[in-house]
Amino acid sequence: MNSFLKSRKTLIATLFSIFLNFNCFGVSHVPDCGCHVNSSRISSTVLTSSKRLQTYDVSALNLNKNLEQKSVQQTNSAISISLADFNAISAVGNTWLLYKTDSESFSMNIGTANSSTPQTWTLPANLYTYFIGAGRSDFIAPSSVPAGLGIVGANKVMVTKYFDFNDRPMDVYGHYFIDGDGIDQLGTSYDLEFGEDDTFDEPNYEYSDVPLDLGDVFVSTIEEKDYETNLSLTRYVQTITADAFGTISTPDGVLNCLRLSIVNQRYTRTTESNPFTLQSTTNQITFMTREGVYFTGTVSATGGTVTVSKFQYREIIPTALLSEGNDVKLNNDSKGVTINTDNDTAHPSAILDIKDNNLGILIPRIAEANRPSSPATGLLIYQIDNTSGFYYYDGTTWQRLGSTPTTSARISAESTTPTTTSIIKQSGFANLKKGVAFIKFNRKVDNPEDLIINLQMEGEGKGLFVSKKTPEGFEVREVNKGKSNARFSYVFDIK
Repeated sequence: MNSFLKSRKTLIATLFSIFLNFNCFGVSHVPDCGCHVNSSRISSTVLTSSKRLQTYDVSALNLNKNLEQKSVQQTNSAISISLADFNAISAVGNTWLLYKTDSESFSMNIGTANSSTPQTWTLPANLYTYFIGAGRSDFIAPSSVPAGLGIVGANKVMVTKYFDFNDRPMDVYGHYFIDGDGIDQLGTSYDLEFGEDDTFDEPNYEYSDVPLDLGDVFVSTIEEKDYETNLSLTRYVQTITADAFGTISTPDGVLNCLRLSIVNQRYTRTTESNPFTLQSTTNQITFMTREGVYFTGTVSATGGTVTVSKFQYREIIPTALLSEGNDVKLNNDSKGVTINTDNDTAHPSAILDIKDNNLGILIPRIAEANRPSSPATGLLIYQIDNTSGFYYYDGTTWQRLGSTPTTSARISAESTTPTTTSIIKQSGFANLKKGVAFIKFNRKVDNPEDLIINLQMEGEGKGLFVSKKTPEGFEVREVNKGKSNARFSYVFDIK
């Protein structure tokens, strides 16, 4: 049995935030100190308490992963999560998705502490329906950390996307050293949109032996220093015990796992001269696999059928599936991709084979002003305004399906045919897409830089500006690197 006791005098930014913690790698919730400060220079404690996880809609991918979802043979001995396993999970190019909810609950048999007999556990088949979006933590090379935010000695870096207390994006970098002896957290750095970036190079702190085995016990004691008074008045004690083994049925398949029982105790005192008094005790359960699939939740009892609440689920996917601007290559083996409900393979003649008995295909629905500026021949869209319908690009102009080739949809919001000698007023409405839009002129403009373009935000937003003018059109962006999908209007004259 491996055990250790650690205590710290201040709440660091990544409290319980390594492989045994679900806020970064696996197990429990970070206590919130409730501190706030009005300053561009923000402390580690304040950054911890005020940050909010960014969530992403990954359900739209709906992809069949390369990982086979099949039952594994249950062994009579517990798995050991080795250095090779931790390295595979944290390989550059992997992303750990975090699904979490604090408002849902379900019943589950969590078994009992048993170090000799394997057990079986089953998560709800509809587990994903409990969540709205997922947080992401990307594993990157230490050399990819922005200048000034790296920590010497780190061989693993994980960047997690958050919003600060003013809903501005912030990247939090966790720096770790992993070898055959254990997992050490070296520190945390913050890449902020507002205020000064900062790095907290904390003393090395070992959270786990490697490998992680049945019977391991981890006890962490953290004293939280109040940001206003600078007094240590709150203490958290967390005891984690790997007390059972077996298999667990998850949305990613049936996998061998270790069960970890977690006891969280919160103590307070009125002054630093007084002893701490126990205020609350909560119990959690965690199931850890060698494949990077983890589940943890608060439980109403320590064994048997319990109510599971405030639960979280992690899985590993390729980072490329979530990266903007990157193409996702699927089945790059000269075989088609299929989407269906009967597990059939794609037809040999099709690169994409979609089949269902009562569902259709929903293609992008966009306004005329937002049609792609450089479309591929054959591109198909559904236009929602100005003679709505299905349109395809024939290589020269947009054609409406069902119309004759001579009756094409015009991009201009003005019905008058433009001439080279008249002044044409062009106006309309458009929507930003993640903070950017491109408006196409109704004809080529020789001197686009001479145009005076008026923009007006139609809803809440950070403001707009014209970022680029070309003979074909102009680009609109949201100020302060905004990423909204706000609606706006525009008007200008073409001479």
